[in-house]
Order: sequence, then C-alpha cells, then structure tokens
Amino acid sequence: MAQTPTPQVVSFPEPLLSPPLLSPRTESKYGTPQYGTPTGQSFVPPPSASSQPPADKWRPLILTPWILITLCVTMLVAAIGLEVAYFVTNKRNGWGLPPDPTHRNYIHYADTWIPVTAVMGLVSAFTAADYFLMKMVPFMELNTNKGAKGDTLLLDYTGEPKYLLWIIQINNRHWLPAISTIICLLLLGLQPLASSLVQIRETEFVLNPIGVPKFGTVGVNDKFATLEGFASAAGFAEADSRYDLGRPPFVWRTWAVDEFERPTAFISNGTMKANTNAIQTLPNCVKADTVNFARAGTGYQLTGSWAGCPVNLNVDSSTDLEFGVDVVGNCTTASVNSLPAPVKPVVFWFASTTYSAASLVFCTPELTIHDVKVTVNLATGELINVEPLGDYAQPTNVTSGPPLNGQVWNGVRHDVTGASADTLLRDQISRLQLAQS
Repeated sequence: MAQTPTPQVVSFPEPLLSPPLLSPRTESKYGTPQYGTPTGQSFVPPPSASSQPPADKWRPLILTPWILITLCVTMLVAAIGLEVAYFVTNKRNGWGLPPDPTHRNYIHYADTWIPVTAVMGLVSAFTAADYFLMKMVPFMELNTNKGAKGDTLLLDYTGEPKYLLWIIQINNRHWLPAISTIICLLLLGLQPLASSLVQIRETEFVLNPIGVPKFGTVGVNDKFATLEGFASAAGFAEADSRYDLGRPPFVWRTWAVDEFERPTAFISNGTMKANTNAIQTLPNCVKADTVNFARAGTGYQLTGSWAGCPVNLNVDSSTDLEFGVDVVGNCTTASVNSLPAPVKPVVFWFASTTYSAASLVFCTPELTIHDVKVTVNLATGELINVEPLGDYAQPTNVTSGPPLNGQVWNGVRHDVTGASADTLLRDQISRLQLAQS
C-alpha cells in the first residue's frame, strides 16, 4: 500500500532589507558634499566651533603689546638714567680716570663705542617695527573699508626711500605710517650723536695738602768765584736766543723759584700749588738818551749817553755787523761812578755799517726775594704761575752781607783778582756770549 509522504514545513529567513535610498547629493555651506537619508537627515555633522577653532590673528613679534611695552619702558629707564648720571656728574665733577695715559685710550674707545651700540639696538627695534607697520598698511585700509580693494592690496610702502616716503604717506592721509617714518628718520640721523654722550675732560679737583721736600735754600753758591755759573747762564742765554730753547722748568718770566720735589708718585697728571721762595730779577733796560753813528776816518764812530754815562766806540767799516757789551764808565753821577765794576750798569751796543745804523741799550739789573705761591705742571715740572705773597724776611747773603751786600752782579765784569787761567777765560766767554744773546 502506498504511503503518503509526510509534509515538511520549510521556513525561509526574512529577506535582507536593502539600504535606504539616499537623498540627492548636495553642497554644504562649508564647501563639502553631503548625503541625506530619506528623512533629510545627514550622517556628516556640520563643523562646529569645538572641532575647527578659528585661526589666530597674525601679528609681528615686534608689534606685540609686551614687546612694545618693554621697548617703551627701556627708553624711559634710559632717559631717567641719563638725567641721574648728568646730575651726579655735575655734582662730583665727573669720575676720575687712571693716571696712566695708556688706559685713557681704552676708556675713550669704550665711552664712544658703548653708547653708539646701545642706541643702535633701540634704533634697530624701531626700524623693525616701522617695517612691519608698513607691511600692514594695506590690511589696515581694508579693515576700515577705505579706498578701492585693488588699490589697497597693491599699496606697498616698504620699497620706497625713507626720505621721500613720509611725503607720500601724508599725501595719502596715512598719518600713523607718516609719523613712524619721521621718527625713524630722526633716529637714524641722531644715532651718531650718541658717541658724544660721554666725554673725557681735563677737570681740576683739589686734593688734601701734603708736604714736599725742598732741594735747598736761597743764597749765593759758594763756588761763585769760579764763574762756572756765569759762563753756563751766558751760554744758555745765547742758545735760547738762537734756537728758542725755552726757559728752564724752575724759571717763569722774571722769577727763579727755589726748586722742590714734585709728588709724581702720588699723582702724575695735574697741577700743584705750593708755597716757596723765589728770586725776581728785573733787567731794567732802556734805550740811550742820545745816539750818534757817523763816519770817522776809515771807520765809524758810535757815541751816545744815558743818565750822565757817555759811550764812545770805534767801529771797523770792514765788518757788516758788530756788537758788544761792557760796563759804563766815566759817569757824571757819583753814585754810579763809585760802584765796583761787577755791579755797575752795563751797555749793549749794536752797529751795522751796511745800513749806517746803530743802537745803545743800558741795563741796571735789580734783584729781590719773595715768598710766593707757585703753580706747577706735575707732568712736565714747568711753572705755570708765580704769585708773590710778600718779601722774604729771613737774612741771606743775596740781599745783605757779603759777597753781594745788597747789590746785584751784572754778569759782565767780575772780580778776578788772583783768579786762575780757567776763571779768566770764563770771564771773557760770559761777556762775549751775553753780547750775542
């Protein structure tokens, strides 16, 4: 018997659902394509402030507020420092420098180089700020909606010469850039003057008094009889007249100062005032009352007189120029005629046969001793000034007692009684050299 097949239940899985249809492709306001669901919702979320932060504004470093504030504060501090330094300098009369001149050269280099370098840094900062300000002018104009956009974007102040740029900026009514350009021009022009902020000057300041030793006392040298001093002085006078040697360091005008030791170990640059003794010598030279120079035979005769002291000399016509010196003689004034030859007045005479001219000069030396205040250059030892304080009160063999007995040697005639041959020769030399000086 045939069997009937048992029916089986076959189950089928539910059919896979196809993805939903997407909405047509659209462009978002941010420029990216997006697709929507049938309901119009997008799977791509719009950008938000948290996912895409806005870009920071660009600003040059030199134009940032803290840099500008630092620059302004630096200039303010520098100005205050300069005023304080100027006040202290005037109050202290400057700052002392080492006495060694070599060190001053280094200091002079530093005091001119350091201020220029410091000002150069400030000028560089201002010029950098000015450069970036010029670069930002077009954007500043766009931000204020001034001018056409094309003209504004093409505006460029960085390529123009500074000395003409401020005129263009004023013409364009760009006041802030014009002010910046003018300030830069002033800074660049005044920068070299920074080298004169500090100067080295010779300034006088007073130190505490100190004692200095003297080399001797006022008086006649005990070796005067050998006439060595007279011959040396006459030789120096002749050399000075011929070659302009200058005076010895202990002589100033008519003064000869008692020498003392200069405190060069204490200070070598400056002047020193000291109280000492000095001899003042006045030659008291005057021209003759009468002078006559005329032919006399084959030569010339020079005659003249002064204060009753006559002169009568014969001059050789074969010599162009003749001169000499001697003591006066045969004076009608008894007080002069009675003087010894070493202290009598002297007469210098000059005659030129070429020009038929002659002159006579009479001198009566005078010598006094004083207490003085002298000013000495410590660097060279030369006298700068002699100020008499009064007569020298102590007795000396110059103004009283032998050998001068209050009189003055004329340096032309000497007492050579019993002198050696060398002393006699020095007597002649001193007279001849004095005539040539």
